[in-house]
Amino acid sequence: MWEYLDKRMKWKNNTNWLKENPQNILGKGRPRKGISLVNNELEEKGYSPATKQDIEVNYMSMINLEKAELELLSLDTTKPILVNIIAKSLLGNNWFSIAENMLDRWIGKAKQTEEVKQIVKIESSKDIDWKNLEELKNLINNLTN
Repeated sequence: MWEYLDKRMKWKNNTNWLKENPQNILGKGRPRKGISLVNNELEEKGYSPATKQDIEVNYMSMINLEKAELELLSLDTTKPILVNIIAKSLLGNNWFSIAENMLDRWIGKAKQTEEVKQIVKIESSKDIDWKNLEELKNLINNLTN
């Protein structure tokens, strides 16, 4: 145990460890990982991110294509993956719901209104002052007219 502590203390007290081990120096900091690395590689290759308008035009154009053209697009591996996915989904079994979702997203759903009717039931009792009710009825009629 003492040997381990002695080695650790020597390492802590050694301020020249970078000079002795130059392979441990990272010149540009921590290496990139994950999505940022992929994004940088794509930018270097000339790919740019798709804008909202690009995607909208793509969706709306694909809805307007004939079935034969959609089949060709779904099999073309040189096209962007989004084009292949949209074409395959429109050719699938639930094409109507997919087309409906696409139209709802880009055009919007139709406004729906509902009428609510409320029935109020008034029970008469002996405690009601009918004279005051007539005055209240007259006030309401005057306000609504």
